[in-house]
Amino acid sequence: MSTLADIQTTSDDSGVVIARIAGEMDASNTSHVENELTAAVPNSAPGMVLDLSDLSFVDSSGVELFFRLGERLEDRRQRLAVALPEGAPIQRVFEIVRFSEKLPLAGSVEEARTLLRTAPR
Repeated sequence: MSTLADIQTTSDDSGVVIARIAGEMDASNTSHVENELTAAVPNSAPGMVLDLSDLSFVDSSGVELFFRLGERLEDRRQRLAVALPEGAPIQRVFEIVRFSEKLPLAGSVEEARTLLRTAPR
């Protein structure tokens, strides 16, 4: 198993889990990333912010994981928002798959947290 991606998680004062993924995500480590992210969100959390500002590469298996995670959280009445700053290395991938049509996409972690707080459940 490749561990090209480094995952760090914290929670803010409202219980939102903030997961920072750095490095690379591809088919060799997507299962590991999915397990880490899923385990990081307790049932009591209102949702998760994925900070992808330091993710330098993602393939289709990683994008699919983000969509699955969004669906899984929605099934649990939780929300997912993604922070991806303008000019991020993976920004073009997210444009091609029209990511923002499926999940909230923000330019910063703070903007993503605001989206979670203001989005209807």
